[in-house]
Amino acid sequence: MKISVVICEYNPFHRGHEKQIRQIREQFHLTGEDCAVISLMSGNFVQRGEPAIFDKYTRAAAAIAGGSDLVLELPFPFCAGGAAYFAQAGVRLADSLGCADFLFFGSESGDMDRLAITARRLEDPDFCRELEDARQSGIASPESDIRLRHRLYTAHFGDSLPETPNDILGVEYIAALLREQSPICPVALLRQGTESAADARRRMIDGEDAAELIPPAAAACMTGSPLVTLDSLGDVLLACLRLAPPGAFDHCDGAEGGLGRRIAAAASDTCDITGLLTRCATKKYTAARIRRTLLNGILGVTRDQLNARPAFTTVLALNDRGRSLLAHMRKTARIPIHTKPSAGAHAPLEEVRIQHAMNARADALYALALHRPGNFFLKQHPVIVPGSHT
Repeated sequence: MKISVVICEYNPFHRGHEKQIRQIREQFHLTGEDCAVISLMSGNFVQRGEPAIFDKYTRAAAAIAGGSDLVLELPFPFCAGGAAYFAQAGVRLADSLGCADFLFFGSESGDMDRLAITARRLEDPDFCRELEDARQSGIASPESDIRLRHRLYTAHFGDSLPETPNDILGVEYIAALLREQSPICPVALLRQGTESAADARRRMIDGEDAAELIPPAAAACMTGSPLVTLDSLGDVLLACLRLAPPGAFDHCDGAEGGLGRRIAAAASDTCDITGLLTRCATKKYTAARIRRTLLNGILGVTRDQLNARPAFTTVLALNDRGRSLLAHMRKTARIPIHTKPSAGAHAPLEEVRIQHAMNARADALYALALHRPGNFFLKQHPVIVPGSHT
């Protein structure tokens, strides 16, 4: 059996995701091989620095209904990090399972050769030193980090970096695999169709029909689950910002250059989270960067924590093949795989307990949007879907 991994958010799971999993299986069916698909999925917060539109167990159940065999959690803070942090943590988690053969990812270009060349260039020691020096000397510059890296890359290599979201992440995945010297083989799948998570979220939030974007089986898993947005936690986030002492967020990732203090000051002058984001926005700081910094400040996330290796993962959902896969991974994995979310609190390794506590804090914050107690997610169990996909 070939074991394939997808690093994902499924925010929410849509027909494009279902198509991707089907494409993965078709590649192996052509050679007569069996295939298992593991989804390493973001927890209750996502890369945009926002709460996921549905809680992690609802999204995991939708993924199993849509073709995945096993959904494991990419915990906080990694799930809410920028592209480099997100990809690095996802790859490290995949590698630590000790059994993955392939990492599949969607790609707007489908050009695996160019993505691989770009990834190797980004790991070039001379370029890395040049970029870090420019970052340190340009802390007060109005140029965003993304534009700085693009500019230096073009000057250094005479080429341009990808600008589409999936290709950007694809390059980060390949670069992370190179750094880890992982045996996992990256495979780019050409994105086809117009389905997007952003469109699905917009329709759902606006009360419009999103049935054409969501597979029926996945939609059934979402039915009745409350929608969560950043506004759902707006008052809570503003309260945390207003009550924090001056400089409380300075040590958190993203707060450098005065952004942490800028966010804290804006909280005193606005009465809603949208107004805060508008007040903080500049050419240098994207809305996603501001949201991530806000979240990092409130939950106390540092750069060192984001750079750490994921020390554990939690099973969110699985089918019959996923159960067999989980039993196999008990023998191959180099990190604990929890089925009980509370298990990390009593883990023998301190790094597991520390990361578990951080993830539990984020889950407790998300639970407020659901009007649930703070330990709500610590009492959940994996969603088990009978059968297995072919």
